[in-house]
Amino acid sequence: MIFCHEVLDRECDDSQTLLSKLQTLFTLLMYSPRRSLSPTEVLSVSRPSSFVPGHQQDSSEYLTHLLDVLHEQDMLGTLTSPPPTTSPKQDEPENGDMKLDETSITRWTTEEDLSDNNILQRKAHSLADFSNGEDVQGQQLSGSHSDSADSGIQSVGGCDSPQPSPPSVHSIVQQCFGGKMLTTYQCLDCHSESVHTDVFRDIQLSFPDRTHKDEDLELQELIDYFLSPEKLCGENKYWCDKCAGLRDATRSLRVLESPTHLILSLKHFRYNPVSMTRTKLLHKVHYTKQVEIPVLATNQQLQQNETYRLYAAVVHSGKSMDSGHYYTYAQDSSDKWFVFNDDIVTISSLDNLTRWQPPDTPYILFYARPSETLQQEPSSQSSQSTLSLHLQEIVARDTLAFIQERKSEEERRRRQQKQINAASRRQNRWDNDRDDDPPPNCGDGMQLGTQANRYIY
Repeated sequence: MIFCHEVLDRECDDSQTLLSKLQTLFTLLMYSPRRSLSPTEVLSVSRPSSFVPGHQQDSSEYLTHLLDVLHEQDMLGTLTSPPPTTSPKQDEPENGDMKLDETSITRWTTEEDLSDNNILQRKAHSLADFSNGEDVQGQQLSGSHSDSADSGIQSVGGCDSPQPSPPSVHSIVQQCFGGKMLTTYQCLDCHSESVHTDVFRDIQLSFPDRTHKDEDLELQELIDYFLSPEKLCGENKYWCDKCAGLRDATRSLRVLESPTHLILSLKHFRYNPVSMTRTKLLHKVHYTKQVEIPVLATNQQLQQNETYRLYAAVVHSGKSMDSGHYYTYAQDSSDKWFVFNDDIVTISSLDNLTRWQPPDTPYILFYARPSETLQQEPSSQSSQSTLSLHLQEIVARDTLAFIQERKSEEERRRRQQKQINAASRRQNRWDNDRDDDPPPNCGDGMQLGTQANRYIY
């Protein structure tokens, strides 16, 4: 997968801890002789501060945070890396210090500041609540947006400053999972519109309110429902600047640029504001191997469908969103399916995934364009020489440590077997001592007894 190769090709510094730990993990997954690996170090540098160790957390929320941090670190390293120079300019200081202008180290901001403690709360807010966006039409409803229900897009917003973003610079996350969504708000009184674009990395699909708990749904139905126009009314009325007040409005979403890899999160829960609890929805959803996403053409008038193929799914097992167990289905480059359940990997099939019944519910689905799904998969025959020297040293140290661990384990087993054998020999000697012939007086007694028996008729 291109994501893995892009991660391995990056040059990391001390500030890019998550990227560095992912490099180590991916490298060892490809070249380590170990049967299993623990991602403890990756987890330690990617766990949100609000996540309490030992408590079950939302996997979709964790994935969002992980991609956010990885994007930030990757962009920071990409944009602060000095470009190659041929010869020093005449106006440069003689001591070799580079004079930076005010924009040379400006980070290309495509998402909100991760230092904000409220960043993880964005899942509960509207797309517009954390989107600055790009205004592409003169008429605008409002600079502040409605607190309506979650649109389902994990928007990463725009840049607060008017400085243009370098179009050629993309993080690994944006390159693999990034897409663009066109959001249109229309006031139902004055019919003015506000249109802007947002960058997204995953789409969260919710269930229609009318859905009965025993009703079966198709995944494509949930995608179509997500892209259908939504009416903002009641408590979700929209503030219209032209009308200078709250008004009923409609919000519609259309995909401008489809991502290479599509992440779909199914919101198998409903929040009760009275009890402040989440209830897991045990709806049966049919997960097809292919889905289609309508994408706007360049003229923003016509739509064409982009087809995606399923290659992985994170499954939640349990009747509550606050407890249970996660495991994963994934497909390899030879189209074989496997189940990854902690450190146990078993062969499976797509049919097994699609046959699951609640409370086992696929929660996060990974799709890709058919031309991308199996491209650039790491080959088992690939040479370690393609790795950086730093990563080659990590493989060498891990292999040496593994050999030493194997030797220590074999020595421990030999000592243990010797102890077992010695104990067995002692037991045998004790048993043999108890089986010796009886003393002579016992024999005489037996003879008397035998003689006495002759007189019994």
